[in-house]
Parts: sequence; structure tokens; C-alpha cells
Amino acid sequence: MTKKLLRLDSAPLKFEVTEEGYLKGEAVVSRIGVFHYRDADGNLRRELRHPFDVFSSDSMESLKMIPVTNGHPPQIIDSNNAKIYSIGHVGETIRVDGVNLVASFVITDSKAIEDIKNGRRELSLGYLQEPVMVKGVYDGEEYDYRQTEIRYNHLSVVDEARAGRDAVINLDGNGSVDLLNINFSPKKESSSMATINIDGINYEAPQEVSNHVSKLVKAVEESQSTLANKDGEIADVKKTSSALEAERDDLKEKLEVELKKDHTGEVEKAVEERLAVLNIVQRVDSKFEPAGKTVQQIKKEILSNRTKTNLDEKDEVYIDARWDAMVETLSSDNFRDQREKAGSDFTGDSKDPDDSRAKMKENRRLKK
Repeated sequence: MTKKLLRLDSAPLKFEVTEEGYLKGEAVVSRIGVFHYRDADGNLRRELRHPFDVFSSDSMESLKMIPVTNGHPPQIIDSNNAKIYSIGHVGETIRVDGVNLVASFVITDSKAIEDIKNGRRELSLGYLQEPVMVKGVYDGEEYDYRQTEIRYNHLSVVDEARAGRDAVINLDGNGSVDLLNINFSPKKESSSMATINIDGINYEAPQEVSNHVSKLVKAVEESQSTLANKDGEIADVKKTSSALEAERDDLKEKLEVELKKDHTGEVEKAVEERLAVLNIVQRVDSKFEPAGKTVQQIKKEILSNRTKTNLDEKDEVYIDARWDAMVETLSSDNFRDQREKAGSDFTGDSKDPDDSRAKMKENRRLKK
């Protein structure tokens, strides 16, 4: 279980004097935000008091009816020492006022009332909480811890804020508001009000509430702008997707047309071409093995073997041209061989056509 830490935070004191001489009032005793504390080693700790934790029902309920003390006691207040340190108590009215937590209270001790009249005019809460180590940014300020499970123990009247007189502007953190001009009378002090326009309707509210609402409105507007940009990106994606689907359908249609075509003639032509090439291969290199090779591969290897050159980087047009030239040369050589054979006699001794014809006539005469 996380160790609970004691926090002592300050806020301004505002009250009135009752007929009995008691001091009775209502004051801001805490607020949300990031506050600075010092640990036992003097290191700075930035802790977030988040609205979820500060304004939770359990936390606010723990503030009701706790003792009020004159200065912070050296120990946690409980039933064993409450009579010693108590100078009054917090009431049952605990409410949220914008970013602030407001509590009612009454002070009944004459010595404490005299101290207040002499200048001890600030309030400081003492409470237990469980810090969670988590980094983040809240309202533009970085924090390292978040206060959780906030449970209040006492409310003290103190001389000045925890951080000294140089930090008396802030509430519930580095200090509290300085109240040098307290009016000890039943007259209630009026707080400054501001006008908030929500959906075209004006509302009167404290300045702090107005500021907080303005921040919320700005955050909503920024979120709407971001959402509009995302809608544009989604529209672009849908447009691209539609174009791709149209292209896919077009390709599918073309493929279906091709599949329906009769490719018998093309197959026969390819077979004839391969047979013609294989016929040439048998003439030029009977030991060549064409199995598993395409027509182009066969042509390229045969030409490479005959010319003793590397034709791997030559294109199909070049290979076909070289092949046709080789086939033409083979045809010319074959024709020449046939002519030479036809010009010889039956014995193969003469190659002169006239001599051959003369021998043929002589042979016919002898047969008669």
C-alpha cells in the first residue's frame, strides 16, 4: 500500500463575528491545480490536485466537522488530542465554487480569536493523501505526482503561507491570499462577479468561475476544430478507396473478357513456333537439351554457343533478329548443298552439269 503523506495547504480567511463573540465564516480552503512541495530532503515535488480527487464525494465528506486549530499541531488530530488542539470546527457546508473548494467553519476559542485580530489571518488545511508517481501537464503546468485518496484531518489558522510572504498570491499551494484588512463585523463581503455567455444566454458568476468556463469553451472549440480536420482526412481516405475500388472493378471486367476468349489459335501458333525452333536446334546442336526452357531461352543459348558471346543482356527483338539471320544462313547452306549434289553424276565423280548430261545420253544409247 502506498504511504500516505501529510499536506498542509493554505487559503484566505473570511468571516464575521457572532453575538457570542465567535468567528463564523466561509472560506476557500482548497482548489485544483499543480502545487509545489518540499520533501524531507528538500527536493521539489510538483503534485497535481485533480478535480476528480479534490471534488470527489468521499474527499469532500471527510472535510465536514473536522477540528479547527490555532496553527498546525505536531501530530494528527484524533479523539485523544482533539480537546487539546481544537479551537472550533468546520461546518457541514462544503461546496465547489469553480476551481475552488469552499467550507464553512466557526472559531470559539478567545485566545485564537485574539491572535486572528492581531494578524494571524490565513487558513491552512492538513490532510492525508496517497501520491501516485505519474508525469503530465495540467492547465499548462507540468507535474510529477498526483494526489489521490485525499482525506482531511484539520483546518488551521496560521500566520502566513507555507512558502513565505513572497508567495501569498496563490491558494492551496505555495501560499495564500494575504488578508490584512479583515472587517470584524457581521457584514458580508461581496465577491467580484463576471458575465458568462453560454449558448447566447448571459450568466452572472464569480470571476474565477468565468475564467474556468472560458478555458473549457476554448478546449471544446479546439476539439471541434481537430474533429473537423479528422473528418476531412476521412473523406479523402474514402475518396481514394472509391477510386481503388473502381480500378479493381475495371481490371476484374477486363480479366473476365480475356478468360472468355478462345486462345486455341494462340496456343497452336506457340506450339508451331517451338517445334520450328526445336527443328533448328537439332540441325545445329543435336546434344542441346531444351526441356524446361522457353523459346527465348533456347534461342539465346544456341546463339551464345555458336557465336561464343554473352547475350544475357540482349532484348527479345535482338535475339529474334539474330535467330532469323542464323536460320536464313542455314537455309542458304542447305540450298547450295542440294545444287552441288544435283550437278554430280550417279557415281558422284563429276561436278560439271554438261558432262553429266553427256554421260546420261551415252547410257541410254547403250541400253537400246
